[in-house]
Amino acid sequence: MKVIAGILIIVGAYYANAKFLDMQRLEVDIDPKYIKVSSHLQKVDNLNVVNLDLDVLQEETDIQYMATVFKENVDHYELVYKSELVSGCTHDQINDPILKFIFKESEKYGNITQACPLKVGHYTLRGFKIDSDDLPHHLPSGNYRFDFSAFIKMNGFLHEIYTDKYYYMS
Repeated sequence: MKVIAGILIIVGAYYANAKFLDMQRLEVDIDPKYIKVSSHLQKVDNLNVVNLDLDVLQEETDIQYMATVFKENVDHYELVYKSELVSGCTHDQINDPILKFIFKESEKYGNITQACPLKVGHYTLRGFKIDSDDLPHHLPSGNYRFDFSAFIKMNGFLHEIYTDKYYYMS
């Protein structure tokens, strides 16, 4: 199983012939009964990269993940892309290109586990970055918010335990 949280780098320059997104800010929402997290942007070689420390406080047997993209419209954000909701225990069967990329790339940048169930412990990501080619290509220029969320089943309902919100310009 993979815990992916706060793993996008968003940048505003060209690097190695790739265009990176212009990250404006990062927000993290958590349920402190399940997860403790510290994430921040760090400038590395003129790129903003995401660094993350994640403490899992309770073992979870099946975490569900979803990615969403919102476009700023005057005084609110409108949904423009929503991935499928997928189980971290079956991440190898994911068809959504954004989630597939997040799971694949996160292995390179830390000790994020793919074990199921997700064990109590400390997990890290360091220097994670992606280029704009890994996000939906049909999006027009503008201000966007990219969310990566994790949920658990509680009393038959999905309960959000983690969401990273990345604000960027395209």
